[in-house]
Amino acid sequence: MNIPYGAGEGGRKAILSIDDETSFTELLKGYFELRGYRVDVTNDGSKGLELAKRNRYDVALLDLKMEGMDGDEVMRKMRRINPRTRTIFITAYNDSGKTRKRLLDEGAFAFVEKPISSLKDLEETVRRAVEPPTKKGADAMLKILVVDDEIDICDFVKNFFKDRNFEVFVAHDGREALNLVESRRPDIVLLDVKMPVMDGMQALREIKKVNRKSRIIMITAVNDTDRIEEARRLGVYEYITKPLLLEQLERTVLTVAEEIKMEETEGE
Repeated sequence: MNIPYGAGEGGRKAILSIDDETSFTELLKGYFELRGYRVDVTNDGSKGLELAKRNRYDVALLDLKMEGMDGDEVMRKMRRINPRTRTIFITAYNDSGKTRKRLLDEGAFAFVEKPISSLKDLEETVRRAVEPPTKKGADAMLKILVVDDEIDICDFVKNFFKDRNFEVFVAHDGREALNLVESRRPDIVLLDVKMPVMDGMQALREIKKVNRKSRIIMITAVNDTDRIEEARRLGVYEYITKPLLLEQLERTVLTVAEEIKMEETEGE
């Protein structure tokens, strides 16, 4: 049986809170139930995953450091169960922002530090996570997913396009990319061909099944005519060979972005 998101009493939005501080989860449960949410809580990551198998949650509020299973492992496993569940980390752990950056890159929706100064601010973050997507206005940020097993390339391309007013996520293999396509619905995917776990061609096939609207630009060091033709048959937007020329990549991405915004404007 497929359980619709927010399917509970009256179709309320659903929250799962996982934190080893029972008093904190009970505080969140009481606060959000008073505001119309359906809330389930547990202090154990494995039990949280069992709840996620039985129920569909719009948002998961996760502690990062827990006994048995840390929050980042819970997020990865939960994404396989319910790819559309948005993850918000709430934690006192601080390592100068390195973990925050990594988790946001891996697809977490937000990262909130304890002690929480205002539950109202957390409520606003949850509201943004559960609100349905709207059409992008002329000045809205488009989303790019960068997929490459070379971390330095991912970071460089991410920073390059963030400076050009795009929202950018990164993945280092095809399976991770597919999870992010399911959860974050990127407008544009920059996809390397040769990667571990799931290569770019297989990832291309799977991405098109999940989100046909994503424009995919494939990037590879191999100039293989047969592979290029196969990629075009599968619906790739453009095929760029390495060494990567940033001017060419930027020009291609900006062209795609203009097409996307024109289509959305015409559809209004």
